[in-house]
Amino acid sequence: MARTHTQALAFGETEDTLYLLVTEAKKYRVVELRQGERTRDFSVPSGMWLMTSFVSPEQGLTLVLASRSGKTHVVVPGKRGKTVEIPTVGNGPLSGDYRGYVGELVTVAQRPCLAGMGNQFYAWDGSAWRDERGSLRIGREILTGIKAVVPMGMAPAVATRGEVHVLESGEWRRLPFTFDEEVKALAYRESDGTLFAAGNTLWRVTDGKDCQPVALTTKAAWWDAAVLGEQLYLSDLKSVFRVEGDTVVEVLPPGASVNHNHAMHVRGGTLHVVREDGVHRFDGARWTLIPSPELGG
Repeated sequence: MARTHTQALAFGETEDTLYLLVTEAKKYRVVELRQGERTRDFSVPSGMWLMTSFVSPEQGLTLVLASRSGKTHVVVPGKRGKTVEIPTVGNGPLSGDYRGYVGELVTVAQRPCLAGMGNQFYAWDGSAWRDERGSLRIGREILTGIKAVVPMGMAPAVATRGEVHVLESGEWRRLPFTFDEEVKALAYRESDGTLFAAGNTLWRVTDGKDCQPVALTTKAAWWDAAVLGEQLYLSDLKSVFRVEGDTVVEVLPPGASVNHNHAMHVRGGTLHVVREDGVHRFDGARWTLIPSPELGG
């Protein structure tokens, strides 16, 4: 029997609802789990990547997927385990790069927002992607890494080459600092308004303007960052580390490789890490595993 692999994760309308994109040979299915129990499956074409899920007043459960051709697909569950694509108006040229093909999709103030390469930034209004690039004209690319877009309170923030821009009241504002290297990931700690930027260096931004490097004793290329409670976690695409002062402590047990396109997610006080063998969940003290589901016939 062929092994199944968990490729990506998205969250449902409640904290105990997860959607896993699972592959087995050439089969691609989205598996819904509620309180850890499998409730339904949806087939999707081969080569898709699950970006996010949200509940639309018009369509109910809505899934956003990306294809290797660079197109973004918005689908809803149909009959007999199939998905039905929603025709959209105003789609931008959502072509990305090899790290996900269409860029990163986050939900900000209950609106799915998609940032991609080539100065692309779109928001989903329930029926179409709306172009919200506006004044964001800063060069060839927006994204420089896997998680280079993050909700910063009620506003989306995106990392560009050496800069961070925040969309406020329909206008893009550049934060008053620059990095001397490429940023791969952003993470935001809402309790004190601290923004973290990770690359070959970890940067801490306070008050939206004071940007200082964190002199970690461990040197690595950090590709992902996430905040759980008050703690910052980093990933180097092999494992997960907790930042404690100027040191990093590995917290992820040995095992299957971390999925580099969808490494870490925080929801409901739990850190979720996507690995080929399933979703590993961390509450700050111990890990539990949701195994990669079998697809059957």
